[in-house]
Amino acid sequence: MIERNYSLNVEGKKRALVDKVLDENCSPLVVLRYDQGVVLATINPFSGNPFSGIKKIREVYPGIVLGATGEIVALDMVYERAVHTAYYGELVLSQKDVKADQIAKEIARVIWQNFVSAGYRPIVCEFVMTDGDAVLTVSYDGSWEEVGDWAVLASESKREAIETQLSESDLAKQKKDHFGSAATLSEATELVYKILGKKNIELISLAKRR
Repeated sequence: MIERNYSLNVEGKKRALVDKVLDENCSPLVVLRYDQGVVLATINPFSGNPFSGIKKIREVYPGIVLGATGEIVALDMVYERAVHTAYYGELVLSQKDVKADQIAKEIARVIWQNFVSAGYRPIVCEFVMTDGDAVLTVSYDGSWEEVGDWAVLASESKREAIETQLSESDLAKQKKDHFGSAATLSEATELVYKILGKKNIELISLAKRR
């Protein structure tokens, strides 16, 4: 019982640490489904600098995209792990063997192991992995979830604020329960711009696999 209470106490401190970093230093990542695929967008102050090398939305394998928010070193670590898993993962013999959800779940396992280990600092990163069809988000504690119409990766307060904007948007009201299958790419993009603005925006759309 003492060990369990200690574990809960440590995990609570880790959650508070990650939420504080995400709230103070990291831009939210917004994920929106549309009728032909998915849109990923975030604010990146380095997006206009071709020499910075800092990207928050990157292709890890042909047709598979990773979008993330968090500390730069954590983003790079997750990206490198994703690329390695995609190209050299278990039973990867051809391109059809590479699945976005499998890559995401493999990295989620690593993040979870780090999070529950008392002596380690949590990996301050939340990410989404998608091939246009499958869309999975992974949190800093290693938990993963399939995306419905949208997802917001951010601190708790920022996430709640943006989710309210999304749910109360004219587009959500028009499409009702069919947002992800009925919204066009133009509509989804305009909604992202309305929420995040257009300055230093990093955005990519990925069509469903045919």
